[in-house]
Amino acid sequence: MSRLINSRKRLLRVRDVQHTQSVAAAVAAREEAAQIEDNARRIAKVRSELFDQLGETTGANLANQRELASRLERAGRQLDGALYDANRRVDARDAERVASNRDREIAER
Repeated sequence: MSRLINSRKRLLRVRDVQHTQSVAAAVAAREEAAQIEDNARRIAKVRSELFDQLGETTGANLANQRELASRLERAGRQLDGALYDANRRVDARDAERVASNRDREIAER
């Protein structure tokens, strides 16, 4: 009987650790997605402010600004893809968290 109790206690500890790890992974995935979203927002802001200069502009400066705007646009599109992937990871980590929470609750019974 004592072996059974010890085994159940061990299982409960394992399930609790698994739940803690899944919660930490979900939080890390959310933070990563938030950071990527913030970077995308900052790039969009820089791009929108690029042509706000007043006064005369030479053709060379205009060409340089256009090149920079093009690069910023590409970086923004790449971040959109990275944000999509990060959000999918968040969803997967949340599903793992729910499953580990369910397993922990079952072990507690």
